[in-house]
Amino acid sequence: MTLPILGTSTLSKEACKRFLLKINPKASTEILDHYYELEFSWGIRADILACQMFHETGYLASWWSLEPRRNPAGIGVTGEESTTDPQKPYWVFDQPNKKWVKGFVFPDWKAAAQCHFAHISAYVYNDERNNASKIDPRYTLVRQLFTSKKWPTCKVMSDLDGRWAVPGVGYGDSIEKVHNLIAALHHQPGDETL
Repeated sequence: MTLPILGTSTLSKEACKRFLLKINPKASTEILDHYYELEFSWGIRADILACQMFHETGYLASWWSLEPRRNPAGIGVTGEESTTDPQKPYWVFDQPNKKWVKGFVFPDWKAAAQCHFAHISAYVYNDERNNASKIDPRYTLVRQLFTSKKWPTCKVMSDLDGRWAVPGVGYGDSIEKVHNLIAALHHQPGDETL
C-alpha cells in the first residue's frame, strides 16, 4: 500500500532526526522542526516531506541543499544552465562548476520548509491553502499543469510519479522505501533511540 500524503505523521520528528544524523552526521536537523510545526496548518504529513527531502537531497548532502541554498526538494531546479549570468530571478552561480544554474535558494530553513509545503500543496489540493502562491513562485504553474492535463490531485506517494519528477517512474516508491526503513528501525527491539 502506498503512503498517503495528507494527514498526520506516523514517524516522529525525533526518529527522522536520528535517522538523518545516522546517515549524514553533519546535516542540520532544523528543517525537521519546521516540518513538524507546519504539518497541522497544511494538513500534509511532515514525515512524508522529510522522507522526500532525504531522497531529493541525499540526506542533505547535495549541492542544492547545502547552505546558502537550503533547497530541500529540488524546488525550481530545472536543469537549466548558463555560462553567463542570465540576470533573471532564481538563478545562482555554481562556483565549483563555473556556471549559472536555475533553482530556488532560501534564506533559512523555515522559509525552505514553508515553500516545500506550499509547493506540494499544489499537487494535493485543488484549492489554494495558506497563500501558497505567494510562498512558492511555481505554485500557479503546477496548478495550471494539473488543470491542462486534467490530472487528479495526488493523494498517495505513487501519484507523484511523472509529476514531481519526470519521468519519475518509481519516484513515490523510492520515498516510501525511506519511510519504511525509518519505521522498521524505529520499531526494532532494543533500538528505541530511533
